[in-house]
Amino acid sequence: MAGDLRNPARAVVPIAAAVGGVIVPALIFVAVNISAGPEILKGWAIPAATDIAFALAVLAVISTHLPSALRTFRLTLAVVDDLIAIAIIAVFYPGEMHFQHLALAVLPLLLFIWLVQKRIRS
Repeated sequence: MAGDLRNPARAVVPIAAAVGGVIVPALIFVAVNISAGPEILKGWAIPAATDIAFALAVLAVISTHLPSALRTFRLTLAVVDDLIAIAIIAVFYPGEMHFQHLALAVLPLLLFIWLVQKRIRS
């Protein structure tokens, strides 16, 4: 499967696609709004954070007609895209940064990865 955490190399393609899915909408936003002034350009992260919702809606409609590997790829892409967008918003738009809270937020992810590696499912 594309998003199989037991073999991280298989996740490279959806992760790379997710990075592109964050960068390309942000660049399009900047290209379209470059003449509107610097205040408008502060909204560049909005399309990076919302573009995947449309793709997930399509996936929900046709999901039963797709191979499981493609569904896994698409869901991995969606999750990574959203995590990158959340990180962008957290880093570029904070009132103030609390790195200890950010570090604590990584703990459940590390626990999940460990559980998958140990094949603990319940």
